[in-house]
Amino acid sequence: MSLKKATRMEQRCVIKFCYRMNYSLKETTKLMSEAYGDDRISYKTINAWYKMFKSGRETCNNLEKSGAPKTATTAEVIEAISETISQDPVLGPQDLALMLSISRSSAHRILQVDLAMMFVCSHWVPSVLSDEIRSLRLNLSQRLREEFESLGEPFLSKVLVAGETWMYCWEERQASVPSTPVRPRSRTLKYKNIAKVPVIVFFDADSVIDVRHCEVNMVLTSTDYESMLNDLTVNYSHKKWRYFYDISRCFAETTFNNNFSDLNLIRLPCPPNSHDLTPFGFFLRPKIKNFMLKANFDTKDSAVTGLTNALQQVPNAEFKMAMFEWKNRWERCIASKGDYLID
Repeated sequence: MSLKKATRMEQRCVIKFCYRMNYSLKETTKLMSEAYGDDRISYKTINAWYKMFKSGRETCNNLEKSGAPKTATTAEVIEAISETISQDPVLGPQDLALMLSISRSSAHRILQVDLAMMFVCSHWVPSVLSDEIRSLRLNLSQRLREEFESLGEPFLSKVLVAGETWMYCWEERQASVPSTPVRPRSRTLKYKNIAKVPVIVFFDADSVIDVRHCEVNMVLTSTDYESMLNDLTVNYSHKKWRYFYDISRCFAETTFNNNFSDLNLIRLPCPPNSHDLTPFGFFLRPKIKNFMLKANFDTKDSAVTGLTNALQQVPNAEFKMAMFEWKNRWERCIASKGDYLID
């Protein structure tokens, strides 16, 4: 215990002693001034403790305070965050804190310390890449370089890119904030609804091709992808895509990979945790995130429609620049032997 704390505890005991000896508050303050001089606690503090002892308090120690637990780092919370991030790696500490009723700092600490994750291209990923994924990243980058050297710049226009994300529906509630001259109106707080919509965005070097979604709280499957791609290859046959590049959760599904021959597409599956190697991760996902922060939708249809309209306003030139940036990134990946690309 520090000297300052010891002195404070000692003076509380003196106040209790003076009260038991029937000294008045004024007499108690005078005695303590003579005994402690400049180190005496304030009159306000003396008055507060004197009244507490007068009302029946016995202990001089601080009472245990109720409220949030000292730590939210329990096995259950860590497991819950790990599972949530695996489904939606773009959620921030504030989102996780609201979902799990913990503090933002606890959520951030669990992500970085307990789960050893880092934020790359708006996604939480493991801080240390496994040798397997590092090898997959390197092999993919080398394959992309070979395809580009074979076809030249037209290769970039022959790639159909896809990326998954979640759209959240919000409900507005008025906060009970009193009206004051500084704050004349009550604030409107946003609360994230439990409903979330899985969305997949298809685009190429020219523009956004389509935005599709599934039922609320459902996860996209290989069957969903096949159905969507069948429609796109028929409706946009003039595009003459030759490759399909994605980072879907269906990465390991053999049936999904084998069925691409029927679509006349060569699949270029991006390895897990490699959002820095896909145009969706480093180019389109940040735009979607900014859109969701500013927008407010209460139904899945309005959310998807709003997102589609926002993405269609992105200039075509930016998509072409993103594809050239993609080329630069696989060159950097080869140079770093498969490591993360930190901007």
